[in-house]
Amino acid sequence: MCKYIDELKKVNYTKSKISDIAKKYGLKESELKQYYQTRFFKNIAEVVDLGLLSKSTIEEIEKLLENETLINEFKFIKTDLKKIIEKSLYIGATCKFNPHQVANFSL
Repeated sequence: MCKYIDELKKVNYTKSKISDIAKKYGLKESELKQYYQTRFFKNIAEVVDLGLLSKSTIEEIEKLLENETLINEFKFIKTDLKKIIEKSLYIGATCKFNPHQVANFSL
């Protein structure tokens, strides 16, 4: 495992402790937080079906629509919106942390 993640585990994944961990390793807090977010999002995305998540999002939106006009407008954009949501989730899940941002990171 990674020493930065090991440190976060020791403090029970407490976000307020990121600052202490960053100081310990001479890193910027914002960059360490970004590293954690990217790494954890990637880990979760590997076990989540993005198509299913997109479908669930569409279904939740449909439940909120009561006005017939909005329902018809939603039907009109539904396919495109589903593709946009799925692509957005994919981009978020596969966004890589740039190791050049923090030269001191060694995994």
